[in-house]
Amino acid sequence: MWLYLFAQQMPPCRYGGTMVPLIAPWPGASTLPAVVKLYQDSDWRREDVSLLEFCRKSNRDGGIARWVIRLHKDDEETRSRNLRAFANTCLMFGEKLMACDMLSIFNDRWFGQWLALRKPFRDLADLVLSNVQEKVPVQFHHFANAAMGSDKIETFLAKLRAQRTLVDRFLSGSLAKEDDAGAQEAMREVGLLAGEEDPMFRDVRFNKAGAFFLYKDAVEVMDCLTQYDMIAVDEVSQLSKDDFERIVQMWEAADKLPVLVFAGDFWQLPGVQPTRATDSPKWRSVRQVKLHEMWRCKDETLRAKLEPTAWDLQELCRKVPHTTIATCTRRAAALVNDLSIWVLFTTKKRRQLADLFVDWESNVENFDEDNKVITGKPPGSDFINGMECTVLSFAPTSGCLHILTKTGRNLAVYPITDWITDCGYVTAYPVRAGYASTIHKLQGAELDHITIWLDVPFMKAAGYVALSRVQRDGDYLLGGIVRRRHFMPAM
Repeated sequence: MWLYLFAQQMPPCRYGGTMVPLIAPWPGASTLPAVVKLYQDSDWRREDVSLLEFCRKSNRDGGIARWVIRLHKDDEETRSRNLRAFANTCLMFGEKLMACDMLSIFNDRWFGQWLALRKPFRDLADLVLSNVQEKVPVQFHHFANAAMGSDKIETFLAKLRAQRTLVDRFLSGSLAKEDDAGAQEAMREVGLLAGEEDPMFRDVRFNKAGAFFLYKDAVEVMDCLTQYDMIAVDEVSQLSKDDFERIVQMWEAADKLPVLVFAGDFWQLPGVQPTRATDSPKWRSVRQVKLHEMWRCKDETLRAKLEPTAWDLQELCRKVPHTTIATCTRRAAALVNDLSIWVLFTTKKRRQLADLFVDWESNVENFDEDNKVITGKPPGSDFINGMECTVLSFAPTSGCLHILTKTGRNLAVYPITDWITDCGYVTAYPVRAGYASTIHKLQGAELDHITIWLDVPFMKAAGYVALSRVQRDGDYLLGGIVRRRHFMPAM
């Protein structure tokens, strides 16, 4: 009551648009708001538009709202786009608010309302899962539908259980809080970017290509580079023609004020797309500066072998226990990892902690001859970022996989649930055996030692990329029968 009285004098928020009340529906409700019928029958909204977004972008008759039409006409760039396509992707900033009348969160139907507002549907009854109806008591129906119908919820609950297990260990004293100074000292051994440690670069942000939002519509993120003074894009050889042109277009939208620098080596492995940045007409406007000094390489013998014209390689006989094995194919990496686990653990009769579903890309049985995912197999998304770690324990009750990273950090790894096309929801831990990896995944890494197994010939830039992962000529070992055909230039 006091909050209502004070809110009259000091409102918690103000808005300049329209506010429309809505009694939030739920699957199985006897009466539904008229907007649900309009939403289900709408021919202009895409399949991924939720009911809540539709309400904010539509008028009383279910058509496109006036504020969307006005926004489409005001911008010269958006006028060239189809109005329906624009309405499905344009952002909302309070032009129309929905005052959703919800039940108590302790009421099971609240979860049905939450699901109906946020998960797209063509028929409200489609949100009801058949296995939930058959196996779950009626008092938990809506909760089960909401929990089982979202990969984000599954992943968040797994994260909550795993991290709570690790926090309980810290609070009980079984784990000690990491020493920040010690962790920073350990980080120097991994060869991380100097900018992450140097106080001169505190304002520098390190991110992946996802920071350019290449997966979003260009209109939504065209102005995101205006916040930067300088943008440095590493591994330009990995960029496709479309991605390169998109970045340049965003830079031009920022009035070319930020300094845009591309760095990379086109003699290394190309990206997954068939095109390159050099295929774009815009590449001719790039001012190119050739760099001749190698900073990682500290050995004249290896320096000579890394030159694009040097092909004759000397065989090394000295083996190093701590090495990373690089292969050309996923199948060879899986074979090495399986043999390593068998030699290091199975033959020594080490106690097995658990059987877990992990990185699906490491299992060659998930792919057919055309390197496509086989429908019906249990793949999950690969979230691994190449962090080296050691498994310390596993808690079966919470699903917490307790690991210690090479930098001395304790982490709780939990299963990730994702939607895979033609396979459905898949849950897997984002880890894999780290004794061997493909050369594609090692590109950009700096290793103490590498064992190179070029299991297939004619793979462009494979030998060059693998050799350039180390600092000295004595830090690599060649495995298998090596021919000239195993060392092909990238261009």
